[in-house]
Amino acid sequence: MGTFLALGSYDDVAETYRELHEAGLDGIAVGMIDYADTFDRLRDEILPRLERMGLRQPARVAVT
Repeated sequence: MGTFLALGSYDDVAETYRELHEAGLDGIAVGMIDYADTFDRLRDEILPRLERMGLRQPARVAVT
């Protein structure tokens, strides 16, 4: 087990994930120091970039 720091602008972080994918990584666990304060940035900025790059499928909302 280890960690890998993805740092920079939202585009920089998405690009880092793309490079990891191209190197053969097909899954990742993301950890944040202050989850409650930074989750919205992951949700609103990083994940949509990964979707546009074709690295992530859009989340589906469950119909109840």
